[in-house]
Amino acid sequence: MTLKHSFVLGLDHHKTPVDIREQLARINASELLNSLATNTTNESMLLSTCNRYEIYGSSKEHNPNTKNDIISIISDKSGIKNSKLDDLLYFKTGENMLRHGFKVASSLESMVLGEPQILGQMKQAYANAKKQGTISTTLNKFCSSALHVGKQVRSTTSIAKHPVSVASIAVKTAQNIIGDIKNSSVILIGAGNMGIACAKHLKTAGVKNLTIINRNRLKAVDLASSLGAKTHDLMDLKTAIKNADIIISSTASKSPIIVPELINTNKQSPTFFIDLAIPRDIHPNIDKIKNCFIYDIDKLGELAKNGEKCRKSQVEKANLIIEHEVENFINWSEEQKNFHMVNMLRSNFEEIRAEVLTKYQTPEAEAATRLLLNKILHKPTCAIKSGTHNADDLAKTLETFFESGCTRHK
Repeated sequence: MTLKHSFVLGLDHHKTPVDIREQLARINASELLNSLATNTTNESMLLSTCNRYEIYGSSKEHNPNTKNDIISIISDKSGIKNSKLDDLLYFKTGENMLRHGFKVASSLESMVLGEPQILGQMKQAYANAKKQGTISTTLNKFCSSALHVGKQVRSTTSIAKHPVSVASIAVKTAQNIIGDIKNSSVILIGAGNMGIACAKHLKTAGVKNLTIINRNRLKAVDLASSLGAKTHDLMDLKTAIKNADIIISSTASKSPIIVPELINTNKQSPTFFIDLAIPRDIHPNIDKIKNCFIYDIDKLGELAKNGEKCRKSQVEKANLIIEHEVENFINWSEEQKNFHMVNMLRSNFEEIRAEVLTKYQTPEAEAATRLLLNKILHKPTCAIKSGTHNADDLAKTLETFFESGCTRHK
């Protein structure tokens, strides 16, 4: 894979409605990566979050239809028409792919500027692709560089100085709606990373009546015991939410877990549903029931934009860091083009050194010849890797003077 054939194809919250994002989130990630590897890509990685769905990878060389091929695969697995996807998707290659990926890792493309979750999500996507075997040299380098950029932006700018997350926005929204939520009955469904973050923000806000529900009851109990909260069985969700004032849900369910049939229509006071999941946990028709109000991930994003002025002032500084790392990656990519020449040259010299050592088999001879070889090859190696010399001329020179067999790869 070369930078020339690298790409990112995706869509995000900027232009794509939540119902499309949740359809994509239901696609089996392993099956998708397998389909891409079989038909379209040399390397691939899927980054799927509440706010974005992105495939990073490299196309099989000389394939001008990579974008359309991937859209067809996604369409087939999601049921969304090709034309609809084509209107929403962005496709960036080479240097533009790098810049976009580094901005994503730095949370510059997030719904909430400066949110901390994206780094963990990208790290997990990287781990999943490695486990599946769909990642190799260039995506390895891209991911390690992106994670480095994200950490550097967070540590050297003020983007994360006043941490804001979707979880904190959710709790702040509840406070803005109700006012003092200390005495409100709050149900939290889901004990994953988002659920844990929400639970902590709720306790900080002084909520006394908090109930945690999770498919794995033991996980709910562990979280509840650390916060002085209660737990309830997911199988009896109707009873649990019957008299709740605020219901916050963040699970990995592929379909809504709170449907209209579970709602207490006799409750006179309002119930506020905050849905942090993609696909959505709370059926949108609940918003039509009297005294029921839903705030989904997109509504929370709109509310979050009001508090970004301080963090936006740091974007220019973050972009400088990103541009520096883009340049470093491009230099690395250029070096990779001629790396086979370095390997072949060193291999030939190592054969000569091994022949010499058959006559002088001592530790001193081993150390001396290794040092000599490194010194002799240092300048030629730097020249080959620099990318400043014509590759074909380099290959001819190496073959003429060293019989290296470094024929340029087509």
